[in-house]
Amino acid sequence: AWLDYMQREGSVFNDYAVVNIHTWEDFLATFEAQIKQCGMILWDGNVPATANVAATVCGLDGYLPVLAESPLHDQLTEKGIEEKQTLVGLFQNGKKGEKIADTSVISSGSAKNDAYRWALEKYFDRCSANYLAYILDGAVTINGYRAYENHPSAMLYNASKNCLSNHDYLIARRCFFFDLSPNVEEICDDIAQQEIVTYDCPLCGNSDVYALDDLLGIDDPVCVACGETFVIDWGLVSDQNLIGSMAPIGTDQETMLMIYDARYGRANGAMGQLMGFPPWWVKYTDFQYRETDAPQGTKQPTWIEWLFCELISCYNLAKEADAEGPSSMTNGSVYYKYVPMLETYENNFEEYDPGITYNDDTTYFTLYLGDYDSSAWLKRYAYHYIMNETQVRSRLPLTWCFNPNLSMRVPMIFDYIYDNKYDHEFFAAGDSGAGYVIPSGLFGGFPLNYSQKSRPDGYANGDTMWANYCKAFYDRFDMKATGFIINGANPLTTDILGMFNTFSTMGGLHNNASAAMTRYKDVPYLHCHNGIDVNTDMNVLYEHAFTVMAGYNFAAYRTVCISPAGLEQIINNFTAYATEKGDNVQYVELHTFLKFAKQSGKGYRID
Repeated sequence: AWLDYMQREGSVFNDYAVVNIHTWEDFLATFEAQIKQCGMILWDGNVPATANVAATVCGLDGYLPVLAESPLHDQLTEKGIEEKQTLVGLFQNGKKGEKIADTSVISSGSAKNDAYRWALEKYFDRCSANYLAYILDGAVTINGYRAYENHPSAMLYNASKNCLSNHDYLIARRCFFFDLSPNVEEICDDIAQQEIVTYDCPLCGNSDVYALDDLLGIDDPVCVACGETFVIDWGLVSDQNLIGSMAPIGTDQETMLMIYDARYGRANGAMGQLMGFPPWWVKYTDFQYRETDAPQGTKQPTWIEWLFCELISCYNLAKEADAEGPSSMTNGSVYYKYVPMLETYENNFEEYDPGITYNDDTTYFTLYLGDYDSSAWLKRYAYHYIMNETQVRSRLPLTWCFNPNLSMRVPMIFDYIYDNKYDHEFFAAGDSGAGYVIPSGLFGGFPLNYSQKSRPDGYANGDTMWANYCKAFYDRFDMKATGFIINGANPLTTDILGMFNTFSTMGGLHNNASAAMTRYKDVPYLHCHNGIDVNTDMNVLYEHAFTVMAGYNFAAYRTVCISPAGLEQIINNFTAYATEKGDNVQYVELHTFLKFAKQSGKGYRID
């Protein structure tokens, strides 16, 4: 559908021919000359981080990332494709305190981290200062990878869940690729950030590697070479069996912050865009796809998400969330070359008459239509909900909350939605503004809730940078409201509200329950109940409206990727439920909601 739209008359791709390629063999035959010109960079299956290093090199030098000793490697070699660079064996034997191969960088003791630190010195100066790629490394493509032995579902996901199709856009943007845990409190997928020992099978003599904690918990170890069960002789497990000098837990975050700091310096503090999301569905969290999976962490996905967002915000990075549900963002390197038909767009909210006027005796409620802070999510749901559900949209006032920085990756969608909106249909920004940040991270001088980190010493506050970054997008897309300001568990301060006032001129909704309704210089900001759907008990909505928001006649609720038909069902069900309770409620879209909130004069006023 999007290709058809991009090829309509007058579009930049109108005159392009379409050739369908159905098999791998056809693909190789079609592009054999280009593939030969590119050549290969081999990544090391024993150090999956090298897959991301190879992707970084691909964006700079054009070499195609290939897993060493894989069927693809063999196939391309047979076709005469040249191996132009290899990462095999560069990082497997790094020892803490020694220099990493061919650099001045001192080894962290972790091959995973050494690969990124090596790439940081060798390549970062040629990478984009505007974009970073936080994306799964190659481990999920390697059968039986040790870190996932107790988490078999990590190996079952297809390419779309492993973000493989996202690489083309990130490579086109010359991104620096990385996959690191933001959590300093527990081990991650890196076995080097544990005590690791070698142990020789007493039956066949084969030497294998074990995490010491795992070895202590094994009752009947089985030799990988001979397959026999053996008894551990603990007299043979001593300090001399430790492999090198292991990296401390938290080395991942240390490397991550080195990358952020390097990007901040290259950009002179300007806002940058981070494409990615903590891969909660595979690692770093307590998520279990199946009951047989061992959790890969003790923290909930949202905890890790907010920790990660705090950290990137401290370094003036706004996130575009390549998160599961779906995480697959195909064809980005084609889409971003689409030339929008308009320079600026019109919401036309000022011309909209909702047919009602504000009344103190009515409780007004609205729905935040999110979470469209991901190009993959927007690409899928704009197609299903805006292209296809025109009947409900034709009668239901809606404000869709799309993060406008997605227009850098899927610009054709913004052309389509503005060109096909109804007179009672509008657009506002989504999570935290033009992109997803934790606003408290833009201000220095205090530790943030999850990370317990502050902005680095010497960094100026990022409020002006963020305001200018957002204002350019808000002006272009005629946005005047922010659907959901996510600040984690950090307080919503006057500094934050003052910053949003400069570009979100009608105000917005937020996740801070302690600030139910605030008017900062008469601009309203209201607490939004986090997460409802068509199956939510209507008493949950009622309690929020008449208990949590008692004293105000306004209530807002967050929805996530719900269809117009589902939204209408929620609205009708809650209206009927409240009426039965004897209360007068009225649904309004977000702009009318904020307009009435301002007219009411209610809320804690800050001048």
